Amino acid sequence: MFGFVRPYKDELKVKDYELFRSVYCGLCHSLKKRCGTAGRFIINYDFTFLALLLSHKDSECSSSRKACIASPCRGRKACESIKALDECADMSIILSYWKLRDGIKDEGFFKSLALRLAALALKRGYKRAVRSIPDFAHCCREKIGELSQLEKQGCADIDTAADKFAQILEKAAEACPEDGQSTRRILSQLLYQLGRLIYILDARCDLKEDRKRGRYNPLSLRYGADLDSAALEMNIRHSLGFISSAYELLDTGVFSPILENIIYLGLPSVAAMVLEDKFTNINKRDVER
Repeated sequence: MFGFVRPYKDELKVKDYELFRSVYCGLCHSLKKRCGTAGRFIINYDFTFLALLLSHKDSECSSSRKACIASPCRGRKACESIKALDECADMSIILSYWKLRDGIKDEGFFKSLALRLAALALKRGYKRAVRSIPDFAHCCREKIGELSQLEKQGCADIDTAADKFAQILEKAAEACPEDGQSTRRILSQLLYQLGRLIYILDARCDLKEDRKRGRYNPLSLRYGADLDSAALEMNIRHSLGFISSAYELLDTGVFSPILENIIYLGLPSVAAMVLEDKFTNINKRDVER
């Protein structure tokens, strides 16, 4: 359910892309600090975007060159000044842990064993993250549990299912207590719609595989073999529009070119690829280092 929130690199200035990568690397170091080496394997662009969004008013970003497992000789510049990095690392750990736990029941013995081992590797960092942000952890556990119930009931309503995941990301807006109530409300709306969008894109992306393996997918239950692509596209555009509208109400700083690139170009581009069946698991991985 990760990998859809990414910059449109062709339209991003080199200096802005380097800034994005420094935040990405900063998040990687936060994950290692809070979860050990295992934490680095859950690094993704989605939570890099979240760190940027929660730091939307920052006027600068200081970085230093640090050791990097992907570039052991030269290292990489990693952002150090963003307060939201540790909170985003904790949220990433919690959500990844429950995603693994939830995935165990859908897989056969051997793949479920790999998922169990991955969850075990995150367990120590997960416990620490729960102590750090207990409200988010409780929300994540509760909503994933509700999603599991919808799966058991065979819920065919994509909006009902997407709402559960959307509420998890909506909760992330509380990671910035220094923001006023009005700003937190804007962030909550933006993140809710982003969570909704991610869930719908993930369901569309996995549709063929889920049908083949008999796994739960609300789109398959709703439409069967005759997917209403026009209705789905309208649903996706609905969330994209709300995300853009909410973002325009925020005060922004040094990260505005990156945030605008992702919101106005990256997300629509990924959505189009998903709808055209051109977005594969290769695309979803953050393979660039």
